[in-house]
Amino acid sequence: MTSVAEAVWDSRARQSLADGGRAFEQLLAMAEMNADTGQSSVVAAFIASVVGFSKFDLYDLRRLDVDISDDVMACIDTIRWRKAHLADLVPDGWSRAHAI
Repeated sequence: MTSVAEAVWDSRARQSLADGGRAFEQLLAMAEMNADTGQSSVVAAFIASVVGFSKFDLYDLRRLDVDISDDVMACIDTIRWRKAHLADLVPDGWSRAHAI
């Protein structure tokens, strides 16, 4: 039988997957627009770090609007739970991330 604590952790992990998938989709869409803004370059750098191309400086979060940095934080939470890779949570996530 599952303990209450295990059920709570499982619920949090499932919610993190849903939130992270939605957030990663939004970040991919923003980076794909190829806008020439500092924010889109930070988002592209974060996406590159997610797929293992580079490291991401967390201080760059300060360069993002709150809504965008909330999406990055949701992605980080999903990574923390280690239930799935972010690129697996969105359609063509790997190829889209590699294209960025």
